[in-house]
Amino acid sequence: MTRLPKLTAALLAASLAVFSATASADFTSGMSQDQVSTEVASMLGKTNPTTNKPYTLLDVAQAAKAAGITAEMFTTASIAEGSSAPQVTTAAIATWGIDSASQISVAAANAAPGQVDAIVTAAATVAPTKSNDIVAAITALPQFAGQTQAIQTAAANGVLASGGATGAGGAPGGGGVPVGTPAPALGGGAGAGGGGGGGVASPA
Repeated sequence: MTRLPKLTAALLAASLAVFSATASADFTSGMSQDQVSTEVASMLGKTNPTTNKPYTLLDVAQAAKAAGITAEMFTTASIAEGSSAPQVTTAAIATWGIDSASQISVAAANAAPGQVDAIVTAAATVAPTKSNDIVAAITALPQFAGQTQAIQTAAANGVLASGGATGAGGAPGGGGVPVGTPAPALGGGAGAGGGGGGGVASPA
């Protein structure tokens, strides 16, 4: 009989722990851009308890995706929060996959038009086989219609950096980096794998 209160206390403690973890999972589907930006900034300012290193953009992207945030929303909100547009692009493509490279690149270019060349290079580095699609999507935007050659060159530079081989605007080669191994550092003072184990919940 004396074990029952201890068991009850243990269950209560476990319930509170679950509640605390749930309460700290601030990303939720349907958030506004401002809300996502706030959570991105909040998570980047915290330490990953698993690694004792700051959370990286890759960690944040994985948490956002797990909570139902779209790649475009994450990209736009993270750039609005102040994160580097090429690094955000890299983290987003690494998280949502290369099939989303064009949409992510467009969202990044719209959010930071002055960095379009760096965005395209970053995108093509992570998704070299999608470089032509990325170029087509970006140059279809009216504000970049006159920058086709520069954007093609930026994409070719990304493909070359990935290990592929192409001329400016040409078809990418077979080389490339794995989707989970983005080239640029992903913020928080750590590389792409520095944070590790990003989850839905940011720390309390």
